[in-house]
Parts: sequence; structure tokens; C-alpha cells
Amino acid sequence: MSVTNVLAEREAMNDWIEYDNYVFGDGEEEFEEMSDGEWLRYNRELHGLSLRDMQTLFAIDRSSLSKYENDKKEPTPWHKMIFADFLAGTFDEKIEDYVREKHQSKGSGYAL
Repeated sequence: MSVTNVLAEREAMNDWIEYDNYVFGDGEEEFEEMSDGEWLRYNRELHGLSLRDMQTLFAIDRSSLSKYENDKKEPTPWHKMIFADFLAGTFDEKIEDYVREKHQSKGSGYAL
């Protein structure tokens, strides 16, 4: 999924995601609650990032990231701060640049 597609999808999702409770729906349908780890994984995948990408971007070990996403380990206070900024979109520009460079280095002809 291209960065442009991810951004468009994220923009559309802003209308029906209630961040405070990690609850999904439009207010009329049945809601599905997500754990913190599921929410982290969902957003990582929404950005088109692998665990290796997250490790590169945020200097957090892949095995720790996996444990956080599977709710097998509580993130450290520092990692919680990083994830809060990640979920708030603070790093979106950095992530877009990273994904763009990653695709260009693979010779996929990816360009914005």
C-alpha cells in the first residue's frame, strides 16, 4: 500500500475512530474494542510498516515490539511516550520519508 493510499485511508478513518476508548464503529453499529497492543499493530500496519521498520524508526527491539503488540509485555514509560506520539501522528512526516526512501532504494519506481 502506498503512502498516499495509507494517508487517504487514515483520513477517512478519522470520521469513525474514537481514540480515547480504542472503539471502532460509526455509533450505529456494534463496537469492537481493541487492546493497546492490537491498536499499536493496527496503526503500524496502517502505515505500511513492518516490525523491522519500527525498530529502525524508533530504536525499539523487534522482539519487544512483538510482545507489546501481543499484549505479552507492558511497554516501558519511554516506549509509551514514543507510541503516544506515533499514534498522534507526530512522526507521520518522518515515516512518509522513510517509506518513500525504502521503496526508492528497492527500485520499485515508487514516486510521489
